[in-house]
Amino acid sequence: MPYTVSQLITLKATKKRQLHTLKDSKQIYYRIMPATEKHPNGVRKWMVRCEFRGKDIWVPMRPTNFQDLGQWLRKRAAEILDLVDKGVDPRIQDVTEGVPLCQEGWQAYLDFQLNPNRSPIYAKAQDALWLRHPAPHLAKLPINAVTSIHCDKAVDALIKRGCRTTSNRVVSLLSAWWNWMQRIKYPHILLNTPHPMRREKLDEDPVEWSMSFEQLPLFYKAWLEAKHEHKWILMFILLTGSRIGLTCVMRREWLDQWGLKVPKKTPGAKGATHLLMGPEARAMFEQNTVPVLDEWVYDSLKEINAVVEEPFGRKLNPHALRKTFSARAEEMGVPKPLVDWVINHKASKLDMSYYDRNAETIHPFLLKIEAGLLEYLRKEGPP
Repeated sequence: MPYTVSQLITLKATKKRQLHTLKDSKQIYYRIMPATEKHPNGVRKWMVRCEFRGKDIWVPMRPTNFQDLGQWLRKRAAEILDLVDKGVDPRIQDVTEGVPLCQEGWQAYLDFQLNPNRSPIYAKAQDALWLRHPAPHLAKLPINAVTSIHCDKAVDALIKRGCRTTSNRVVSLLSAWWNWMQRIKYPHILLNTPHPMRREKLDEDPVEWSMSFEQLPLFYKAWLEAKHEHKWILMFILLTGSRIGLTCVMRREWLDQWGLKVPKKTPGAKGATHLLMGPEARAMFEQNTVPVLDEWVYDSLKEINAVVEEPFGRKLNPHALRKTFSARAEEMGVPKPLVDWVINHKASKLDMSYYDRNAETIHPFLLKIEAGLLEYLRKEGPP
């Protein structure tokens, strides 16, 4: 039932959300949210309902003239409908001076959310991802002017290049950043702004790449010829199945007779509790006297990829080394639940119930994996 402006303003909040139309107008609505302790009269908003690009949208109006409110609402609604007729999204027109830019919003997210709560490696990687992909499209925009169109440009460019994993990381980054700004930093600016990134993630590549036994000798040859001072970390990842994040935070004081016992809630370790080592990997670790840097991994991989990319048909990355460890271990007859335990993967509780889950009983399996990989790497013969 349509009401006049004075009648709508005097309506009381109920237990249910109310939505009423303004008299003599089919597109202006007054919304009243249920009463709460913080808002005993309910949160109230004037809104215009219109069709934009084939979809119904709701555009909030913030009155600035309450003496002649009815006239102001109709004038503002006419302006919004005029923008729609011109093909302009009216939800991004409420950009005022003093609204932070997206780059400032990202820096706040980095300073107040990522740096205090995540590992330096993760924060640095997220910042690099932002600067490389979303920033060219978003950095100079006011944060309440962002739409899915701007975000799609960054993601679609990655999908066209076949970078499925990176595109999913960008989607996650944008959603996490935007949700944090709404909760913590800029709720007064973003309250009525549509979420810019409501996008489903792509399915991961169904075939995760790993080196076959036949490809390992070429990798080993390229590794021997590489000149990087810290190339050992690549072989360490291959022989232990470790994540790059764990290798960058591992410490000598964690050493025990089976490998490393990782303290709980170690930043960057992603919940890992252990890192088993065979004699070859242990010797590499003990000879290294400085903390590992992620730059070592990628810089040394560049040298190796210059040799193996063409014959392999694709570039190596740290996850491919980790995947090679697990895939070849299963080929050697090591049960998958034990491989999952070694590389700190979540395994089925039912599967794991058939095995003793401790370093002492599983370490012999690791020795078998390391010996098999080394034999094939060095002798060019199957383990």
